[in-house]
Amino acid sequence: CKAMRHLDVSRNSVSSLEGVEEMERLVSLDASNNRIADMGEILRLRGLHGLAEVDMRANPVTKQESYRLFTVKYLPRLRRLDGKDVSAAERARGERLFSNLDYTSSDDDEDARQRP
Repeated sequence: CKAMRHLDVSRNSVSSLEGVEEMERLVSLDASNNRIADMGEILRLRGLHGLAEVDMRANPVTKQESYRLFTVKYLPRLRRLDGKDVSAAERARGERLFSNLDYTSSDDDEDARQRP
């Protein structure tokens, strides 16, 4: 399962992405048409450094204000979200909007400890 590169869990009444963070080689995730409502579920994907495409369409989380900007901020390697390319302008807006929030992954924690 850790070697899986593409995962499609669409249309399965999924409410959590728990376990996906273990799929270290994941490149694309289709979790559309589910019941994911918490923005915290997106943070589970932060350690997936190869993740380039995520589809969360038709989930309650996508109706939350700033969902897209939050997602592109905390998944910085993402190139496509919900079928649309991620723009540099969106990434910059997400950085500005969420600059005061610190959701660090374990890798980020280690980097932060090494900074002077």
